[in-house]
Amino acid sequence: MNQDKRLYKLEGALTSKQAMVLWLQEIQHCNNALELVQFLRGQTEVTASVSQLFVKVERATRSNMKGRSEVIIRGAVHRSFRDVLFLIRLHRQVNFKVMEEQRAWNVSTAALAGMMQNLLTENSFSDLLGYVRCYIEDHSFHTSPHADEDIQCREQLLSRLHLWHSQRNLEEELITEWKSVAQGFLIELYGFQDAIAFISKSYFDCHPVLFPDLVQVLTDIVKKSEEMVGMLNDTFREKASKDLIIDLEALHKAAIKEADEQTSYLVDLAKAETIALLGEQQAAGELAVRHLEMLNQGQVDYK
Repeated sequence: MNQDKRLYKLEGALTSKQAMVLWLQEIQHCNNALELVQFLRGQTEVTASVSQLFVKVERATRSNMKGRSEVIIRGAVHRSFRDVLFLIRLHRQVNFKVMEEQRAWNVSTAALAGMMQNLLTENSFSDLLGYVRCYIEDHSFHTSPHADEDIQCREQLLSRLHLWHSQRNLEEELITEWKSVAQGFLIELYGFQDAIAFISKSYFDCHPVLFPDLVQVLTDIVKKSEEMVGMLNDTFREKASKDLIIDLEALHKAAIKEADEQTSYLVDLAKAETIALLGEQQAAGELAVRHLEMLNQGQVDYK
């Protein structure tokens, strides 16, 4: 059996998912959406990889249903086309999600870094005040020619330092605020990472669904955020209450609900776009309403 016949036999057994995975392997050299567009523009209408997806799936469907009536075969082909279109839209939604959120994530990371700098500055100033106060308390003024006046001045200075120190002793409040922001941000990131992993496993046979450039974007943002958490934990571990220390493992567990919601949103959106493109506007509207109702009830269903 020559190569063309072997390829034809392989394509004849393709499911919609398998055809999509083959297409992802074909475009895996594209690092981002721009490179994919350039790659697709360089193809002719006959050899266009996206068009070939539908050709291969129709060929496989007709081969698997040989002997059935044309009406039944057409219905099966339509469902196969719908499945392929859904997977294409889902791949698009996952990547566009990162592209859309990248700027907001960068802003959040910068905000966390700024808050952390203020917190570290506050901590350093607090340490300095404590050092000065200890020095004044331990220093003797009794040998001074103006001992009485110096002692009185010393007591006034200590009183002012105590007041100033108590007014600026905001470490716990600042740590609490930073922890709240950082935890929410990391839960969002972890949830999206878990959603991508689930979608990759469930819909694309574990094939990477994100463009390599976007994988790097998400990885870098998570890494920077985790490094800041580690720095703050190390800085205040001895001073702060254990309740103020951020447990990254606990955040991963807390991200399960976020992952469910992200998965439901991306899958439902891809489904709505698919059935709308196929002219099933009423079904698309019903799906959108269902998703909104589920969000209001705090429920998700992506099966």
